[in-house]
This record gives sequence, C-alpha cells and structure tokens, in this order.
Amino acid sequence: MSGGCGDAHRRRDRGCYSIGLMTDELHVEPLGLDILAITTCLVIDVEAFPRPALVLPRDVTRRGSQVWVCRSGATGEILGFLAAHRVGDTLHLSALAAGAAYRRRGVGRALLATAVAHAKKQRLARVALEVHKDNEAAILLYENQGFSPVKTLPSYYGRGQHALALVLDTRPQRSSRAAKLRSRGGQG
Repeated sequence: MSGGCGDAHRRRDRGCYSIGLMTDELHVEPLGLDILAITTCLVIDVEAFPRPALVLPRDVTRRGSQVWVCRSGATGEILGFLAAHRVGDTLHLSALAAGAAYRRRGVGRALLATAVAHAKKQRLARVALEVHKDNEAAILLYENQGFSPVKTLPSYYGRGQHALALVLDTRPQRSSRAAKLRSRGGQG
C-alpha cells in the first residue's frame, strides 16, 4: 500500500484516520504522489462526475490543497477520494466521490469527517462546498454531517444545472449563557 499510513500512531501523525464502518474498516489518508492511487482517483472521478472534478497536478501539489483517499482496511483498495483547498479561513471541498460499488457504505462520511477534522485542526472557520441541487443523496449526507444550505447557484454546472452551496461552521459553539455573560461584562 504505497503512501499508506502504517501503524495507528503514524496514521494520526500523518493526517490519516481509521474509521470502522459497516463490515470493513475504512482508512482515510493523504493521497500523496502514488501514480496508481492518482489513476484510481481519476477513474472514480470520471465515473462520478459529468466533467472532471479532480484537477491534476493542481489538487495534489498546490499550496493549501489536500486530497484524501479512503481505502479498504482489508484490501487497501481505494474506495473514494475528497479534494479540498484553503480559501482564506475556509476549507473548500471541490470534489468528493466514491466508487460506484462503494456508495452509501460510509466512504463519503469518512472522507467528510477527515476534512472537517483537518479544518478544525487548522483553525479554519468553515468548510464549504457546492453540490448539484438534484443530488438528493449527497445533500442528505452533507446535511446529516451538519452542513447547512446557504444559497442556490443558478447554472453553476451549465445552463439549467443549478448548484446548492452548503457551509459547515467549524468554530467551537459557545453556550448562550456564556455569550450573555460576556455581553454584560462578565456579570451574572
């Protein structure tokens, strides 16, 4: 498994995560420059999107960009990927896809959890993405992970192909009581 995470301790140190979902353990790790892994991601990309979402080499080499892959813990096979890049205080997800045989099996959830954990670790304010407004399964996944729709983007994917912009605030939520105390100058 070239570019793999190794033992559990090294996985955490290298930005890798292991998540036990379904009957297979899923491992999420940075893509790196493994040509076989990159090729697998491109095949998944072509199957999932009408036009390429993963842009190479930009998504792998650009400063502030990150591509994670989700591998089967049993076989090491790449099941999906997520590409993201930093824009100011936001982690923008530009592509999330799972292989056709692995959809609705926790791959997207594992990849999203990794991206959100990365944004929090980097102290970014939010994670943002766009999704085709008719992609109900993806919208449900994002909403179940805490994302909220913020606006519709007309013809984002071409004439008549609208997108929905969603955002997840990653800043720690303060209790309303604590906020009231601060607004009163700390008196309760």
